[in-house]
Amino acid sequence: MTRAMKRPMNRPMNRPEQALQIHIVQYLAAIEQARRLTFFHPENGGYRTRAEAGLGKAMGRKAGVPDLVILSLIGRMHFIELKAQPPSGKYADDLAAGRRHVFDDPRLSREQKAFVAKLVSLGFAVQVCNTVDQVRDALVRWQIIGTEEFRIA
Repeated sequence: MTRAMKRPMNRPMNRPEQALQIHIVQYLAAIEQARRLTFFHPENGGYRTRAEAGLGKAMGRKAGVPDLVILSLIGRMHFIELKAQPPSGKYADDLAAGRRHVFDDPRLSREQKAFVAKLVSLGFAVQVCNTVDQVRDALVRWQIIGTEEFRIA
């Protein structure tokens, strides 16, 4: 059973991940114009009535899907999950040293971890990013753009 979520009317909206995503989408749009990729945002977040949530689930909406899906020129699919806050503590150190997997990220919800683990087990590339530079680094690593292309000013 899916529960509908309601936003308290007296609380202002603070959405740093939304601002980050808009900035990253603008960056990806420039690369899309160069015909290197296309991308989309699966509209999974947001508040829904109980009926809308149930209908979405019946139609295939899944919890934990990453924020952006990138389709590359060579026919590959990549996923980016955005988090406004950078990793911290031991996880950040282990991640930098290559001792952790993306689905171990403590910033991810239980549903996100499960979905990311499923994607990785199927051979898809997934990256958790909190800056445009990290998105660019992922695109270079995935060989969508070259190391000297689409630098951020």
